[in-house]
Parts: sequence; structure tokens; C-alpha cells
Amino acid sequence: MDHLRTLLSGMVVVAAVLQAQPDKQCTQVLVVNALDERGVPVQGLSANAFRASSRGNPITITSAQFRENVAARAVVLLDSSGSMSSGRDSNKWKIALTATSEFISAAPPAWQVSFMTFADSIKEKFSAAGGREAIQKWLKSPEANKSTNLKGKTALFDTIRAALNELQPAQTGDAIFVITDGGENNSAEKASLIERELHSSATRLFVFMLNDAMTSEEQLGAVTLYDLARRSGGSVLNFSPQSFETKFPHREYEYDDKIGAHVRAGTDIIGTEIGSYYVLAIRGQVSIPKPEPWKLELLDAKGHKRKNVNVTYPSHLPRCVPPV
Repeated sequence: MDHLRTLLSGMVVVAAVLQAQPDKQCTQVLVVNALDERGVPVQGLSANAFRASSRGNPITITSAQFRENVAARAVVLLDSSGSMSSGRDSNKWKIALTATSEFISAAPPAWQVSFMTFADSIKEKFSAAGGREAIQKWLKSPEANKSTNLKGKTALFDTIRAALNELQPAQTGDAIFVITDGGENNSAEKASLIERELHSSATRLFVFMLNDAMTSEEQLGAVTLYDLARRSGGSVLNFSPQSFETKFPHREYEYDDKIGAHVRAGTDIIGTEIGSYYVLAIRGQVSIPKPEPWKLELLDAKGHKRKNVNVTYPSHLPRCVPPV
């Protein structure tokens, strides 16, 4: 009996020790953008300049490294469905073509840029290995500039998944850039699946949104696309007729040198976000069963939140993988 009591007592002590031990921890790596009001990256920030928390609990940031990714990989997706042909003199489509061309032209030479057009399926496809000259040649071709060639529904989610496959195996800083009005009405893939794949591959989604008059179905697709971009750590640039003083406000797009300059400025910011970012290493808990929402802020020298800097980051922390 004494032997049994000793054994049970030892088991209780061991159980108490195990219960008192903290959860195992692992390091998660996340890509974060910090741009000032001019769209210029804020450099020279240390880990202490960031403050993170999840459900009210502080998160430890162990390092913050600014990186200019001279060999960034980006897949550009251009919506060529029927809804992109609306607007007087096809100005909406002209803006979409300009945004595509400006982004591809401005991307640093060492970037690996591939390109697809899509409607109810992928139409044109150019690999990064083929170079950008072929892409620009197509963008300037009579075929590309005829708005009558814009037909079909929009398989947006299917196309994003195809772009994700192009980026396998995933690398830090990978990005997908979509030029679209946000309509989604012909995909077999669901948004929840795309979100999981963006999350697991740490690929950021950026959107140039031609946000004009849409059906309720198209509006729902645009909202979903916005959420996907935000959750991935990317961003959305809204470009609508209401953005400018035009002869036909709230109705149709105009296109002139001023509009072209705004398009160029917008795509420049997206290019900056894709190629210049911080890589944050944070200490997370292995016990997190699923992606957790979190909050990230940038602090000034006095520990107050900086208001003149826009910080974009994945809205949910990925689940930690237990250390081996």
C-alpha cells in the first residue's frame, strides 16, 4: 500500500509539473507593409517599433527586417469579361489596359512577372520566362484594344487559384495583382478555399478595382475580393468614376492624361508594396488550432500609435507548426 501511495504521489507531482509548463512556442514569419502618406516605404524600423496583440493578449515580435525584393514574383491577372466593356468609348477597358501596362513596365528588370487574361476561363497566358516584351506587344495589339472582344462571365476565383499554382513552390513576398471590376459569377472554386490557399502559401493579393455601377451579384464579388486581399496582407486600390471631376459623375469613366497619371500613381504604389516590405518574426503558440485574428500597430518614439503610416498585414495569424 505504501508503494502504491508513493507511485500515485509521484504521478500527481509529474502531472502538476506538466500542467505548469507553458505551451511550446514556434516562430512565424509574416510579410508586412509600412508606407507613409506619399506611398513611400518607412525604413529602419526595429521590432520594438511594432506592437502586436491577439484577443487582447500581447504578441512578441522577435525581429523586423526591411527587404527590397529585387527578384519578386508577381502574377498579373486582367479581367477581360463582358462587364469590362461598359463605359463611353470603352474608357473602362482603356484604364484596365493602362494599369496593366504601367505595372508591368515599372516592375524592376529582375522581377519574375507572368500574365493572364480571363473571363469564364483563362484566355491569354504569358509566363515570366517568356519576358515582358511579348506581354506589352499583346497589350498594344488591335486584338487587345477591341472592346468587342470582351465577352463572357467572370471566373475570378478559378483564375486566382491558377495563379497560385503558377507560384508553386511558394516564396516569401509572392504576389498576385488583379485588375478587375470585382464581378464573380462563373467560378467553381469557393472564396473560402482561395483564402486558405493564400494563407497557407503566404501569397498576398493586390487589386486594382474598377468600381463602377454593378449588379448585386457583382457587388458581392467585389466585397469578397476586398476581404480576400485584406486577409492576405495585400491591398485594394478603388478606381471609380466618382473619384474624379468628370462630365458624367457617378455614371461613366473618362480617360485623359490626368486619369492616366492617376492610374500610374496607383500602380506604382502597388508595385512598391509588392517589392518593399518588412519580414516580421513573431513568437506564437503551437496550441492555436486555427488562424487567429490579430492587431498590428506602428509606434513612435514615445510608444504612441503612428497615424501618418499605413500598415498592411495578414488579418489572421497562421496556425503554428510544432517545432521538431
